[in-house]
Amino acid sequence: SASLKQATLSQTVRNSLASFKQSLRNRELMKYMLATLLYSDCSATLFSVYMVFGSQVGISNHVLLHCAVLNRWMSLFMGFGWYYVCKCIGARN
Repeated sequence: SASLKQATLSQTVRNSLASFKQSLRNRELMKYMLATLLYSDCSATLFSVYMVFGSQVGISNHVLLHCAVLNRWMSLFMGFGWYYVCKCIGARN
């Protein structure tokens, strides 16, 4: 049973890697993945910088926590907003 699970796991890993390699050939998908990576990295960096700066200028941890939660909720709603805008505009051809 263990060898059967191992064979299944190795086959799953091989299939996943083959699918990932095929995805790398899609130019638009690669641009999207790179943009998402850059945005996520920039967002996390700015988030940590403004939290440290806020604590150094005397803003209480309670207020900083509320701002952090508000920031995440706003980004969620803005994501849905951008989705709606893209849906209304449509895809470029």
